[in-house]
Amino acid sequence: LPFAFRAKRIQISEANPLDIILELRRKAGFKGPIVLVAEVSKFSADGDIDVDGGGSGLGIFPEDLPGRTNFAHFAKHLCTEARRCKFEATVQDHLTSASNPYLIRLVRVTLLRGPPEEGYPFLEEPVQFTVLLTANSVARPQVKSIKFRRRPPMEWYGDSADNNSLIE
Repeated sequence: LPFAFRAKRIQISEANPLDIILELRRKAGFKGPIVLVAEVSKFSADGDIDVDGGGSGLGIFPEDLPGRTNFAHFAKHLCTEARRCKFEATVQDHLTSASNPYLIRLVRVTLLRGPPEEGYPFLEEPVQFTVLLTANSVARPQVKSIKFRRRPPMEWYGDSADNNSLIE
C-alpha cells in the first residue's frame, strides 16, 4: 500500500463501528483508508449472506451495516457471482471453510446514513471505507477451560480444528 498508517495507541470503544468511521472523517478529519472487519454469523438456506434478517435478526456484525450502507448491494453481487462459479460453492462455503476460509475484501462500501440517535439521516457527505468480511467455520465453537498452576484459568477452543481455521 502506498499509505502506511502507524497507530500511536490502541483505543477500545463500545461505540458502534460505523459511528466511529463517521467520527474519524467528520470530526477528526482523517483522510487515510479506513477498514472495517465485519463478521457474518448467519446465512440463508441457500448459503447467501442474510442481509434481510429473515425475521430472526441479522446475521452480521455490525448489525446496522446493511441498513446504513450500500453493503447489501455488495452482498447480493457476491452471492450471484458465487453461483456462477464453476465449482458451485456458495459464499457460506467459501467463508466458513475449515481448511481454507476466504476473507472477502469489499472496496468502496459507502456509509449513507447517520447514527440512530440522529434518526438515521442521509449524510450530506457519504463516507467510503473498505470491509473485510469473515465468518467462523462453525457458528458456535466448543470452548473449554484450561487450568494453569500459577495463572488464572483461560478459555480456549475445545476442538483444535476450530483454532486452526481461525489461524489459517
